Amino acid sequence: MSIQYPLLDIGMDRQDCQEYLLRDENDLPLPYPSHCYPCPYNEDYEILWLYHFDRDKYDQIVRLEANKLKRFSHIENNYGIFGLTPIPEVLEKAKKKYSHLSLAELDDRKKTYGHKVCSKW
Repeated sequence: MSIQYPLLDIGMDRQDCQEYLLRDENDLPLPYPSHCYPCPYNEDYEILWLYHFDRDKYDQIVRLEANKLKRFSHIENNYGIFGLTPIPEVLEKAKKKYSHLSLAELDDRKKTYGHKVCSKW
């Protein structure tokens, strides 16, 4: 069984789909990329987005990471989602780094800078 990605057979990747949805005649909302929240490939702005738009999920991953770090504190390379930098520190750095963005701009970034937005997969 081979993996088949919908719409690739007609030459549309995520970016093409986003452009299609945003056409004036379609007037459709742009969905968020399907991010895995506690993913080591997340960017710092995604933590900031969670903090502002889904506080329960932000609190959950902070709690999960803290529990993991505590439980395995005896292991030398006991990394969190962002390596040796705990999520609350990532959040504080992101607040400073993206302080120029409004919440609407941050939300737009989350929708358009998603995983593989510009790829063919």
